[in-house]
Amino acid sequence: MMLDKPEEKKLRLFETTRDMILANGIQGASMAKISKEAHLPMGTIYALYPAKEDLINATYVFCRSNYLHDIDYVQCQQAGDSKAVVYAAVQAYMDAALAHDRDFLFVEQCYLDPVICEDVLSDGSEVLNGFGLHSDGEHSAQNVYLIKQMVLSVLHKAIVLALTGHTALDDAQRKLVAKACWDILSTLWVK
Repeated sequence: MMLDKPEEKKLRLFETTRDMILANGIQGASMAKISKEAHLPMGTIYALYPAKEDLINATYVFCRSNYLHDIDYVQCQQAGDSKAVVYAAVQAYMDAALAHDRDFLFVEQCYLDPVICEDVLSDGSEVLNGFGLHSDGEHSAQNVYLIKQMVLSVLHKAIVLALTGHTALDDAQRKLVAKACWDILSTLWVK
């Protein structure tokens, strides 16, 4: 019998936690159920994550980094002018989220849950930075935050609709999402 490497145990633990929460919600995912489903002793899990909240937060970071890691913002930056960069970045973001559907849905489901610690939440800076947009000091911090959330809301709503079977996100719909993001940014940010 081959023993699991620590990285494999963590991967199995994160995937099991993600899948259980997607199926049953945070309240329906106990450490005992996760332990049983992941085929890991409770002691192993508690040694890594002393509380369920710690495990959920670690899973959140794992899932979020899975789909964000696939986005090549450097390539997007080479798309041309600001509008082309935003369109390319929106497409890359949607591609990554759709390729990591369960990770994306877990992050989306848990985002506003109070169990997720504020220090693991993202304000969307890496997304806007990937779009080639950096704070220039002309916008208040509140306005910058609102602009980021508006763009992410458009992106995330379209992706959730696609992942739940409400739309296919064909080329025309993808262009519409990119245009909506561009309209927000060009009206409120880009000069």
